[in-house]
Amino acid sequence: MSDKWRYAALVAVALVCVVICVFGWVVYDRTVVPVMTPVAVAMGAALLTVPLSVKLWRRLVGSDNRWYNLICHIVIVGSVVYTGLLSANFYLADPSSTHTEDVTIESKSKKEHDKYQRIRRHSYRKIGVRYTYHIDVRFQSGFRKTIQVQRGAYRHYKPGNTYPFTLQRGLFGFPIVKDMN
Repeated sequence: MSDKWRYAALVAVALVCVVICVFGWVVYDRTVVPVMTPVAVAMGAALLTVPLSVKLWRRLVGSDNRWYNLICHIVIVGSVVYTGLLSANFYLADPSSTHTEDVTIESKSKKEHDKYQRIRRHSYRKIGVRYTYHIDVRFQSGFRKTIQVQRGAYRHYKPGNTYPFTLQRGLFGFPIVKDMN
């Protein structure tokens, strides 16, 4: 494989890896599980498959540097396993396990972000601010999670009150928030 095609393939794989990681984070936002659980499973799977793919990465990356090939393998395989695990848990959830759980709103917060407009190449100006709204919830199991909500829902929730959330049991047993009534 020529260097130009190898470089193009690596850039394409890196972009796909970023898209996969973003999708995994979006699915994680609706999953009631500590962040380190799926990350640990993904890293474990990536480390277990290292001996099987040493020659593949040497050929694809075009480098004999073991550490560089190892990092490429762990990042790419880890992100695919992370997103695959959370996506399978979310999309293959058991509909018969749907139940309502009373969730306590512990606090709520509003974060301010600057908005910028591009004027010309390498030149931006601040045109205002936008807000994201977050609620900190505690489930009956004791698990705490911060969830981003829309502005109308943010005004509806009051700290200290309990609200019914519809949950489902995912394919791998991680609870999923299906609806925040």
